[in-house]
Amino acid sequence: MKFQKNFSERITALRKEKRMTVQMIADSLEIKQQSASAYTTGKSFPNALNLIKLAELFNVSIDYLVGRSDVPEINMRKEEQ
Repeated sequence: MKFQKNFSERITALRKEKRMTVQMIADSLEIKQQSASAYTTGKSFPNALNLIKLAELFNVSIDYLVGRSDVPEINMRKEEQ
């Protein structure tokens, strides 16, 4: 699936940009290191809750993580600003 490939590439790039280890991601999501590693290699895709947590961790939109947008910024609704 294309979105899973985009996701693994983007999560890996964000991880490196933030100088985080896979273990640090796993700890932030409260998952096993093997699960976080599978996200970065494209062998697995996170559930909805972990996808939200990853977007929050890296301060990017979910659309950016899955390749639906090339803009990493989060668009906040007016009432949230």
